[in-house]
Amino acid sequence: TFEVLPAPTATPAPTSAPTRRPATATPAPPRPTAPPSTTYSAPELLWPEAETSRNFRSSLVVEFVPVAPQLAANEFYQMVLVSRDLVGNIHHAGSVLGNGGPCSGKYTQPCVSLTADERFMSNFHLDGVEGQGTWFVQVVRQTGPDQFTPISPPSESRIVILKPRS
Repeated sequence: TFEVLPAPTATPAPTSAPTRRPATATPAPPRPTAPPSTTYSAPELLWPEAETSRNFRSSLVVEFVPVAPQLAANEFYQMVLVSRDLVGNIHHAGSVLGNGGPCSGKYTQPCVSLTADERFMSNFHLDGVEGQGTWFVQVVRQTGPDQFTPISPPSESRIVILKPRS
């Protein structure tokens, strides 16, 4: 709301600028930003355990419960991996996209897997020292060339100890 001031009456020209009471306004509350639209629930991780390790020149295979019997043609599972050095600085980050393949483990529920191959994983290992990676899986939709938007919450995060490059 604004306070409307009466129009000034004719008076002799002042030697300084007239002072008016400032108009009072109630600022509009900030508009809440809508959370990203989710189509699926978070994938439920099955394997590997909450903490695992990988040697240099090895792959990381993750297995999880699929969020739907089949994803749309422009939807993919995305495993995101971020590695850090010993003091916690980000060393490398990347992701693997796919529709999910068969699982090697035996489960009582449906299972799909994603594989971060040796070539992909080699960028995450440090020279001479052990590092730590954090990974999770989510579902994304392709919205343009090399553009993907998450359409599920991320799964829980898990740890992979990255053995040093020799």
